[in-house]
Amino acid sequence: MIKLNIKPEDRQAIKQGRYSQPHPRVMQKYDALRMKDCGASNKFIYNILRICNNTLLSIFKQYNEGGLEKLQEINFYHPQSDLKAFSGRITKYFEETPPGSISEAAAKIEELTGIKRSETQVRKFLKDMNFRFRRVGTVPAKVLTEGKKRAKKIFRARVSTAFRRSAIRQTGCLSCRCSAFCLWCIYCLLMAFTKNICSGSFGRNRYNVLGSINAVSYDLLTGCNTIYINALSVCELFEAIALMDFKKTVPITLVLDNVRYQHCKYVQDKAKELGIELLFLLSYNPNLNLIERLRIWTKKDCLN
Repeated sequence: MIKLNIKPEDRQAIKQGRYSQPHPRVMQKYDALRMKDCGASNKFIYNILRICNNTLLSIFKQYNEGGLEKLQEINFYHPQSDLKAFSGRITKYFEETPPGSISEAAAKIEELTGIKRSETQVRKFLKDMNFRFRRVGTVPAKVLTEGKKRAKKIFRARVSTAFRRSAIRQTGCLSCRCSAFCLWCIYCLLMAFTKNICSGSFGRNRYNVLGSINAVSYDLLTGCNTIYINALSVCELFEAIALMDFKKTVPITLVLDNVRYQHCKYVQDKAKELGIELLFLLSYNPNLNLIERLRIWTKKDCLN
């Protein structure tokens, strides 16, 4: 039987600490001391506090050993994973090469540390380290390598040559691009006695425009539909260009972007059959395409 000796100077602190202590576990310990000081039996105390007799006796033992300071200590059992010692190495590796799945992460952790854990344990360990499945974002690639800089310089020279020869009527240079415009109702304010209701388009309707513009005369040639643009649409534009007046006297150079259907063999063969040279833009260089300015002007000044 543990004998509890409460100091007279601690009685007031115990009485107030039952309500003022920040942690509920410490408040429970102060309640046990307060009831014992008032003469309650051990059975009555642990029934009221809903704890076992051994827990109550450990509270009395803590007070006898260290007073109120000892009771305010919170020492919950927190087992540490063996992987904790390798957390720095694991974090550094996963920051450089993020895993795509938990099974891949578990295999790589076993390879790095020699400790094998189940996928559930690995998932909990990584979650404690703030590793989550996060959506991957993309940014345009930057032209940093010397090879890409050299390719961009060569392409600029080819475009400049094509424009210059077109200016002196040695060749015809055209820029080609496809744009898709969504059909929807543009809301506005009208002076009226009642609210006006207009019918809009149903679903997600598009108006597709595939066009080419002459770099010198700025003549615009377009092909439009409401379905989709594919290789057949591009070949139809090639045939329309082949029927233009200047095509009969000078060769044609057509500047295109890198849409997949414009790189297919059917389009390449059609251009070769009609005698049209295809000059594809470099990646992330839309500003080198002359018709891009027309597209920006259309969306900015005409549609907004």
